[in-house]
Amino acid sequence: MKSSKITLDSSLHAQVERPVEQRKVILESALGATTLLQHYEAFKGILQQKKEQRALFKQIIKDIHVLFSELQVNDLPETRVASLKVKEHTQKEQASQQHVVPRDKLAMDLMSIQEKLNSL
Repeated sequence: MKSSKITLDSSLHAQVERPVEQRKVILESALGATTLLQHYEAFKGILQQKKEQRALFKQIIKDIHVLFSELQVNDLPETRVASLKVKEHTQKEQASQQHVVPRDKLAMDLMSIQEKLNSL
């Protein structure tokens, strides 16, 4: 059996049906692949930035730990913790929330009515 080899000097021609459509498909595929590669390169850049930021963050955390270990309790100023009237604040907040609930219910009712009108 005789095998036919194509050399670099010779050319091979083939007839393609609908060459314009085939060329268009090939160009669209090339464009999609190029866009995908661009997005991938951008993604790689973001990953590199993330890696650098994470390393910077770890270094800052280490510095904070060192500074906290150097800080002594005697260096801090003395403070008194003022007692807060928590019960009064919570009662006032509960009273204000009770007034808000009917308004919210009215707003919900108005919205449902508007939705019904829009659907008609």
